[in-house]
Amino acid sequence: MNAMTVRGLIRRYAAAGSVQFSFHAQLRAKQRHIRPQEILNGLKHVVRVSPGDDVGTWRAVLPGDIVAVVALRDGVLTITVYGGN
Repeated sequence: MNAMTVRGLIRRYAAAGSVQFSFHAQLRAKQRHIRPQEILNGLKHVVRVSPGDDVGTWRAVLPGDIVAVVALRDGVLTITVYGGN
């Protein structure tokens, strides 16, 4: 898959609510006082996507230079890491 395709999938999955958060992503969002809905809104408008460090993951840059590392598996977008750039 290329970055343009993944960016479109991230936006579609976020719009459909087909998203789950890893424990680590939930913890980071809570520490930053960010609600899941705010993250979903950012994913709907993802700016850039590039391959992540781990196989099958993608680094998604959201508005405001917020970074989410995501994986697309079985019709679900899993957010594994969430934080600043």
